[in-house]
Amino acid sequence: MGTDTTIYKLLLLIHVASVVVGFGPLLLSALFTGRGARRGGASGAAVLDATADVTRRWSEPFVYLVFVTGLALVIVSDEVWEFSQSWVSIGFTTYLLALGVLHGLLRPSVRRLREVLAGGPAVAGATDEVASLQQRITLATGALDVLVVIALAAMLWKPGV
Repeated sequence: MGTDTTIYKLLLLIHVASVVVGFGPLLLSALFTGRGARRGGASGAAVLDATADVTRRWSEPFVYLVFVTGLALVIVSDEVWEFSQSWVSIGFTTYLLALGVLHGLLRPSVRRLREVLAGGPAVAGATDEVASLQQRITLATGALDVLVVIALAAMLWKPGV
């Protein structure tokens, strides 16, 4: 097929749009959860519920579509792009690391923060735990930011081509 075909260009459009829709809300998670933590209580938990709902229902399916369309782009390129090229390996590696950050650090931290805030202001030790969870969420979103930038740079400059 090659990279100058309609199917390739359509897949590329879906791939780029999926990155924006999928990773965009995740990259802003620290802002949303920070707002929820500052509000505290049921109001703060509601902010976190809305954030979790948007990321789980709307954002994450597009995160997975990034991987599928990335694979398809390499396959339909008719060997213009190959899995052995550095930029492709960098892209898939950063993607897998991002999934690890998402499922291993960000989602569990947001879930626990929501539980703590829903418990109300009287929860013993909640202030320390909220601060710790906010740090973890900030670390996770910072790591996602860096990984997305690395992947974007690899896609744009294509080292190893």
